[in-house]
Amino acid sequence: NLSNNYSITSNSFNSLAEKHGVAKIDVSDLKKRIDLYLKDLDEYLQAISKGISESRQKLTNEKSKGMSQNKINRKENILTEMETIAGNITLLRNKIELLIKQFENEVGNDAEFLSGPGMQSHTIINNMTTIGNQIRKKGDEINYLAKSL
Repeated sequence: NLSNNYSITSNSFNSLAEKHGVAKIDVSDLKKRIDLYLKDLDEYLQAISKGISESRQKLTNEKSKGMSQNKINRKENILTEMETIAGNITLLRNKIELLIKQFENEVGNDAEFLSGPGMQSHTIINNMTTIGNQIRKKGDEINYLAKSL
């Protein structure tokens, strides 16, 4: 009967934890997903940089072909704005790196841990998610600007 009481208590705890946003986190899975995200983000930033360089080269060629100075200036401004946004994305990426270090300090060598509102690990994960959303919005801005080139 002790086993039965434990089961009831355990189920009660689990539903209470779920209700209040407390969840068990698999550390290695989370780290893998973050590493993959950062790898994809780095590739995206490299592609943006390469695209901007190629666009500047095309713009130089178009200057010699007689494109109007007004159109050249407009495209140059768009490329500069894209570079600025890419720089902002890089700064946000660096913030994620700092949060990863905080997260690793918080969880140590644990394979899994409980995380929920009011816990440092929960705050760190939420901050990473918020920054990820900011990066996505900035990526959308770059894509919008790229279409107007």
